[in-house]
Amino acid sequence: MWNFVNISIENLFSHVSSVHAFNENVCTVISGTNDDIGMDNNGAGKSTLFEAIFIALSGTSFRDIDKEDFINYDAESCCITLLMQNEHLKRTMEIRREFFRGSKSSKVTLLENGKENVNLVSVSEVNKRIVELIGLSMDDVKKYFIIHQDQRYTFFTANDVEKKEVMNRITEGDRINPVIDFIDGDVKAKKLILNDFDLMINREIGLLQNVEENIVDLVQNDNIEAKKQELNETLFELEEKKRQNRKDFTNNITKIKGFENLLRVQQKNLPDLKKLRSDMESFEDEIRDGKALVKEIDLYIAGTIECPNCHHKFSTIENSDWTPKKAAETKINVEKLIAVLEAQVEKDQANIRAAKLKQQEMENTNSEIEGLEYNNKVLDKNLKTIENEIQNTDTEISELLQKRGENKRLNELKERKTELENNIKSIRQKQKEAQTEFEMASFWQFYMGKKGFMTYLANKSLKIIEGITNSYLGKMNTNLQVFMNGFKVLKSGEVREKIDCFISSDGLNSRKFSAFSGGEKLRVILAGIIGIQRLINLSADGKGLNFIGLDESLYGIDPIGMRNVIDVLNGLGITIYIVTQNIEEQTFENVLKSVKRNGISCYE
Repeated sequence: MWNFVNISIENLFSHVSSVHAFNENVCTVISGTNDDIGMDNNGAGKSTLFEAIFIALSGTSFRDIDKEDFINYDAESCCITLLMQNEHLKRTMEIRREFFRGSKSSKVTLLENGKENVNLVSVSEVNKRIVELIGLSMDDVKKYFIIHQDQRYTFFTANDVEKKEVMNRITEGDRINPVIDFIDGDVKAKKLILNDFDLMINREIGLLQNVEENIVDLVQNDNIEAKKQELNETLFELEEKKRQNRKDFTNNITKIKGFENLLRVQQKNLPDLKKLRSDMESFEDEIRDGKALVKEIDLYIAGTIECPNCHHKFSTIENSDWTPKKAAETKINVEKLIAVLEAQVEKDQANIRAAKLKQQEMENTNSEIEGLEYNNKVLDKNLKTIENEIQNTDTEISELLQKRGENKRLNELKERKTELENNIKSIRQKQKEAQTEFEMASFWQFYMGKKGFMTYLANKSLKIIEGITNSYLGKMNTNLQVFMNGFKVLKSGEVREKIDCFISSDGLNSRKFSAFSGGEKLRVILAGIIGIQRLINLSADGKGLNFIGLDESLYGIDPIGMRNVIDVLNGLGITIYIVTQNIEEQTFENVLKSVKRNGISCYE
């Protein structure tokens, strides 16, 4: 950074000839005395030092005072010489400015490393060179390096545009702007390429539609295409019938084999119906004979008489083989035999009925086989008919194709159609590649622009300002803290660029800047100025100014508070000069006294 070494003042306001060697990296209190009656320390020329510094740097008054008013009343000209040194850059700079009453132009001389820069031929060129060397604008100097008592600027109450300018300085966001401009230009260029592809595709599609219309006209005229389409549809239907016919034929064969297997099983398990009937008839004959015998026995028993004397029983029916007792026993045995034979007959009858059912099943199976074999004969006949129809249709299609091949104009249109379709396909592929490049460029445009990296940098710079301001507030032994709300990407995708600043005195509740007392606001302003100045200097690549001038700008702080603030400033390692009315300079180590006697001021 640049340090002020010394300054020489001739005929500036009430200073006729004053020289001051700056106290580096400490806080110096500027006090004054004035022998004019009733003035005390007012009008002693305390603030002239700040005017001299700003005039030397910029060629204009800090308070916008005309040269006719800042040149000493008793003089025709004034001269200011300011010597600066930058140990980091190993450079020195000496600025000498002269101002004259009337229309005579001012003069300026710039010495760099002890040698006059003769390449600068005008005052404006020298002014630009000074700004280039110190890396600060004169607006920066007014806002953050020399603070006048009437200045009302503070970062915390500045508008959003001014805040963003400071934030860009801190994060060097301006360096990203060329990249973003390049990306924006790239997106626009790629969008134009996509538009060109759209025009090309639309043109090719228009040509293709014309060709297709011509093809339709030709086809409608000779009806070849329609006939070919009709034959192709017929061919498709015949092929489908053929396929289904073969499928049905194969399914029938499978079913026949299944029924034949079933028939063999049925034949194997079929009972001998003739034998069953013969056995049943034999049993029925025996039953009839048994029943006849029972009737005969019943007659014999019915003729039985018992002797009343001897109780002997005998039948009136003659039969040498029976006795009444034997006849009764024989009847019982015969009836039992009849019951057994009747049960057997019933069993045989059931078996016969079952056999008849199985025989009917076999007949049904045979009928199924005969029906399927008949269907297959029909299918085979239909298949031959279908194959003949397919062959005839193929022949008709071949003839149509041969006929169409003779249509030269139609062939040319077909080739043109294929060419246009290939062109459209190729353009669409290139359009797809261009779309991918456009989307990638748009991706970087989004994430490098306001909605992405720029918002991140802005919020980061706010946190830096917030942190360094709170750091200096802590050094001032105050419980005040600053909180800042930065940029925010809304749900709509837009970026809210509003910057809100709040202050807390208890670490919990935050209020707006205007809600605090004058002394509290001044402490916050001072901490913010020191902090932002430090950040601006750090972003100046070794340039910047190691200086803060406070021209009665700490109004509202009582003497005890002012002494506390000055003690803090004295320990910051920054060259600070402060003009204030409400302290006794004897209590401070570093004091610059401006004494005015008989209307002439000088430094003692």
